[in-house]
Parts: sequence; structure tokens; C-alpha cells
Amino acid sequence: MAVIGQYEITETLGTNGRYLIYRAKVPNSTEKVLIKTLRPNNGHFPSVIGWVEAETPFNLILKDEGFVFLSEALTQKPLELDVFFPIAIQLAKMLTEIHNAGIIFKNINPQSIWLRPTDKAVQISDFSIATELNRTMVPGGSLEYIAPEQTGRMNRPLTQAADLYSLGILFYEYLSGSVPFTGTEPMTIIFGHMATLAKDLHECNPALPKSLCAIVMKLLSKMSEDRYKSALGLTVDLEHAYQDWQEQKDVAFALGENDVATRLELPSRLYGREAETKVLFNAFDTLCDNKKNALITVSGYSGIGKTSLVRELIPRIALNKGFLASGKFDKFQQSDTYE
Repeated sequence: MAVIGQYEITETLGTNGRYLIYRAKVPNSTEKVLIKTLRPNNGHFPSVIGWVEAETPFNLILKDEGFVFLSEALTQKPLELDVFFPIAIQLAKMLTEIHNAGIIFKNINPQSIWLRPTDKAVQISDFSIATELNRTMVPGGSLEYIAPEQTGRMNRPLTQAADLYSLGILFYEYLSGSVPFTGTEPMTIIFGHMATLAKDLHECNPALPKSLCAIVMKLLSKMSEDRYKSALGLTVDLEHAYQDWQEQKDVAFALGENDVATRLELPSRLYGREAETKVLFNAFDTLCDNKKNALITVSGYSGIGKTSLVRELIPRIALNKGFLASGKFDKFQQSDTYE
């Protein structure tokens, strides 16, 4: 029987590529634990009992409360709504708490969510790539569930709205039967997130309430400004839709009426430069079609937004598997060739 420290391994629960989770027991005892193998400083988890050193640098010991991966517990797709609604509302409430703590989770997927089959209680785990707001954002996450701005190929900052998009992907999967964007190549999936509209959820499953479909499609908006402003606003709408379903009402209601941003976030759209953006896009498309070199100059006074304008090309360049090299000339440091 395999052992880690003093614990006997009874079952391998699974992996998501960054860690392994085992169910284990203490010999000659009824105590049961979960052991999560991971690198040092690689996450924060509930019910932590301690650490044990073995062949790997660290193994995190968690209290075994009967939870399993969401993907293992919910194998039926699409889900029945009496199962879906309570789980979805719990997740929205937990995401509210995470966001209120100033954290972007960045990793919502069926392998980072735990569910206890006996009472359908859920937990969010694996904060290994979570980050605080206002820190340097490093792209990451499970490819089928990442937000467009999380791909690193959008001229948009990463905010807590990325978690709402990922949660929308998860909801879409368990209501329709599959994630909206798939492919054998990573860029195919990335292209879907960035440029392809997901098939309307109501078309995938006409039996779903229209209000619930509208909630999920709002979460899947390409622009973060078009999603919910907060997970709390999402929670309120989910509870409204759940109540309507229980009362056998299928009437669409106005979404986001109780949705208020918890912090000031300036929109990341570029305003007043539609004509200039169109010129750049047309020129880039011509280059791609004709395979010829060209030089385009953007001029203007310092601080009027030249850099922001050029960066609008980033998504289009990424979708064409291109590269954007940038540099800066500082008139006050003319002794340096490049900065």
C-alpha cells in the first residue's frame, strides 16, 4: 500500500496538471484526510491540517469532508435544473466572497470546484494562479474556460470580470452538454473565445428558461464591460430565475437591476478613434491578404493615445498568428538607443 509520511493512500482522486489529490487514512485510526501534492507557496485551501514532507517538496493535508471533483460528481450533461440552480447560486456567492477580498481567481473549471454528493455542497479550491487586483497579470487557466482578456492576446486589462466569463462557460457546459469552444489546436479555442459568438444557449436546449439562458449569455460577453459588474449581481439574478422556475414561470426579466460594481473600474474601450482604428485594421488585413510589406506611421503629440491606438491591433495580430514588437524612445534619455 502506498504511503505518504504517516498516511496510507486509499484512492487517487485526480489531477488537473499542477497537482495530485489522494484520499488517505491514518493507520489504526478512523481519521480520513485528503493529501494534495504541490510546490511550495502554490495555493491556499480550506480545512488545512498541516504539511508533510515526503518524496515531493510538500504535501498539503486537508480534512476529508467527502468532496470530489465537480467533473466526477456531475457526469450527467445537461443537468436537471433542480440540481443546477442550487450549485450555481452557491458558486456565485463564493465568487462574491473571493472578489470582495480583492482576488481574481483565474481558474474556474470542473477540476477546481469540489462537490459533496450527499448534500450538493460546493467548495472552490486551487488558488495556485489566483492574483490580487492591481498586480501584474500573468495569463493562465484552463484553455476551454478562460476569458478573452485572459488569453494575453487582447488589449484589455484582466479584472474580476474574467472569473464571471469562466463561470459562464461552466454554466453553459452543464446546461447544454458541452463547452462552447473546442478544437484540437489551442489557437482554435483561443479564437473562439476572442472572436466567435457562442451558440445561443436556448437553441442548444429549448427546455431551459429564457431568463437563465440570458444570464449565461450575458456572462459570455466578449467585452468585460458587457458582463455583470459583480458576482453579487449575478447571484441576485440567479435566485430570481430559480424562483421563477420553481413557480413554473418562464418570463424574461431585466438583468442586472441589482448589479452594482464594488470598485471603480474605468472602461477599457478606446473612444473617439473609430476612423483611425478602421484605417489600421484595413491596412493590416491588406498586408495579410497580399503578403507584402508596408509602412504605416501614427503621429501626434505626446499623451494623445498613439500607443493605445496601435494596441487595438493586438487581437487581430494574434488571430493571424502574428507578432507585435514594441519599443519606446524617451526624449529625456537620448543616450539610450532603446528602452
